[in-house]
Amino acid sequence: MEFLNLVNNIKMYDIGAMEEDNNNRFNQKYDLYLFEPQEKEYLKLKKKNKNVYKYFLGDGKEHTFYITRYPGCCSILEPNLELTNQMSTFMAYGLHTNPFLVLKKEKIVTTKLDDIEIPLPRFIKLDTQGSELLILQNGISKLKECTVIECESEFIQLYKNQPLYGEVDKFLREQGFIFHKFIDFRVPQVCPYVKKNYQGLLSEEGNQIISADGIWLKNIYDLEKYTNDELLETSYILFDLYKSYDVVCRLVYEYCNRIKNDKYIIQYLDYLNKNNLEKYILNIKSQV
Repeated sequence: MEFLNLVNNIKMYDIGAMEEDNNNRFNQKYDLYLFEPQEKEYLKLKKKNKNVYKYFLGDGKEHTFYITRYPGCCSILEPNLELTNQMSTFMAYGLHTNPFLVLKKEKIVTTKLDDIEIPLPRFIKLDTQGSELLILQNGISKLKECTVIECESEFIQLYKNQPLYGEVDKFLREQGFIFHKFIDFRVPQVCPYVKKNYQGLLSEEGNQIISADGIWLKNIYDLEKYTNDELLETSYILFDLYKSYDVVCRLVYEYCNRIKNDKYIIQYLDYLNKNNLEKYILNIKSQV
């Protein structure tokens, strides 16, 4: 579709960019700015990317950094072991296997996102184990041209004094965003229930949701506040990553109205009619 070819160099911040199974999500259309404070993970990213920053993002103050058994659970918030020890997905092989188990503590000084001089993003992804809201609160100036935010959100406190989904949503609504949808739900088994998969390994086959990646959009019901570039780049992100075909239709239709040329929306509707497209809302992660 031609409208997809109108987009290049979408500025994106990936905050908490540790390499995992989904590192290839972002194609060459995205101009990536990666933030990863852990030395080992930072060096891995630095080998493959040009814009990598080794900041502990936060409020500019000193914090304790909790280094956990699994690097993806490290945080400036203390893990809530009293809670996670009750999840058999984490605990079935013994207390020592809990990925949130603290191995070491370090004193670190955080940096405000607002204080880092880099281009403004269109798209921000955050996965920082409970400090997402703190980072956003100290990065408001970076939201000026942002239209899509993907943020890990918890429904119970995996870390002590952790802000939950409701607080993140309230803050983003105050900044002019609306909630779009959840992806990648995490549902570990709770004790004493234990079920293994066909490989004999524990999987996330429970029912108690603990967290999900939430998607927020600059208000799509007030498109007058979108620039033409924002319409096109947001359409690309939603089409490419989230299969939000109806919202893409709305944005492309608005763009065509502005340029007084309907060829892009005609092409898009033709594509939708000729393809059996699946929705992307519920995806149960097999790992934390």
